[in-house]
Amino acid sequence: MIGEGKAGTGPGTVAVVVLSHRAPAQVARLAARLTDGRDTLVAIHHDPKGEPLALRASSSVALVPDPVPCPWGRPGINVAIRKSLAWLRANVPELSWVLVISGQDYPIRPMRSIEDELASAPCDAFIRHLRVDGDPADDVHRWQGIARQRYLYRRRLPASARSVPLPWPRRHPFGNDLRLYAGEQWVNLSTRCSIRRSATVC
Repeated sequence: MIGEGKAGTGPGTVAVVVLSHRAPAQVARLAARLTDGRDTLVAIHHDPKGEPLALRASSSVALVPDPVPCPWGRPGINVAIRKSLAWLRANVPELSWVLVISGQDYPIRPMRSIEDELASAPCDAFIRHLRVDGDPADDVHRWQGIARQRYLYRRRLPASARSVPLPWPRRHPFGNDLRLYAGEQWVNLSTRCSIRRSATVC
């Protein structure tokens, strides 16, 4: 099992899940950069329909078995993330955090600095999100308005990737007791998220 026998080397293994589908040389450079940490494992989920990835597994780089196609904007991306998380939980006993990134990302900070920040994080997860049904006046970034339009003022055509604008907000089941949130799948999750019924999000 990966990470076995690492007790006493710090707060635990930080795993970075890389979702990739192209540019194998770039993915290899990314993996080399990420493994510069004290206790970091890179788990690569490579789209089987993408460019072949000529990268060998090692003690610090793993290839998630049985990868699934994950075209952009499709549910396959979430399936790939779930498979990767399940594989990590089953194979990395000292797992402390999981960071989900794409093959086109690149860290601007050393992994040791990132490990230190995660070890002292006051929360269980870092998730970029917003309440879609909140007040638009509270928006800070352009993507928040885009998310609000996408979820409340557009409707996807049946059996199509296209959506059409609506003249009024779409009906939805959300209200005072159930709120609608939008966010990204690029999340940082601590293992505490899997054992608590509620998690603190930064």
